[in-house]
Amino acid sequence: MSAAPPREAAEDKPFSVYLFGRYFAILSVLPYFLLVIVLFFVASFFLAMILAGGALESFKLVLMPFMLGGALTAPFLAIFLIMIRWHGKRRLDVDANGVTMVMPNGSSVYVPWEFLAAVELRFTKPKMVHCTLISPRIRFSFSNLEFNLEQRQPINQLFPKAFDLDKTRGFLYYLHRKAPHLSWRLTEAFRERFKVHYPPYDLEKMR
Repeated sequence: MSAAPPREAAEDKPFSVYLFGRYFAILSVLPYFLLVIVLFFVASFFLAMILAGGALESFKLVLMPFMLGGALTAPFLAIFLIMIRWHGKRRLDVDANGVTMVMPNGSSVYVPWEFLAAVELRFTKPKMVHCTLISPRIRFSFSNLEFNLEQRQPINQLFPKAFDLDKTRGFLYYLHRKAPHLSWRLTEAFRERFKVHYPPYDLEKMR
C-alpha cells in the first residue's frame, strides 16, 4: 500500500492509497478471539464433566452444541471476511491533476482538484478519525485504521499502529496544497477530541 506523502513531500508525485486496513485489523484480532472461545468451551467441558460425572454427559451438554454452533457460524464468518476483503479493494489514485476514486467493482470516478468540494472529519472512540472526500459526483470515506494497516499485525502492535494519525494528517495537508478551496467540515466530536477549529492551520493538534 502506498500511503499519502508526508507534508514536506513533492506535491506532484503520484501515489495510491489502498484501503485494506479494516480487513487486516480483523485478521489480526480473529485468531485471539477464536482462541478465547475455544478455551472457554474447554473449561466449560471439564467443569461440566466434574458436575455431570462423566465425559459423555459433558460432551452432550457443552461440546456438541459448541461444534454445531461453529459449523453453522463458520460460513457466515467466511462470507463476512470476503465482504470486508472486497470492500477493501477501494483505493485512491492521486496525481497532480486530481483524484481517482476506484470502487471495489473496478468502476472509477475521476475528480479534478477544482471539483473536489469538501473534506469531512469525524471522530469515534477509541481514536478513529473518519475522513470523507466530497464532490458533486461522489462521497469517498476511509479512516486512519484503513490508512495505516498494510498487513496483519501482532496484537501488541495492532492498536498503536492502527490508530496512528501521521499518515492521515499528512494526507490532509496534501489535500490543502492541491485544493486550497476545500470546505472543511468538522463534527463536534472531532473538535472536542483534538481542539482543531481552523484546519488546516491547526491540524498539528490532531495527535
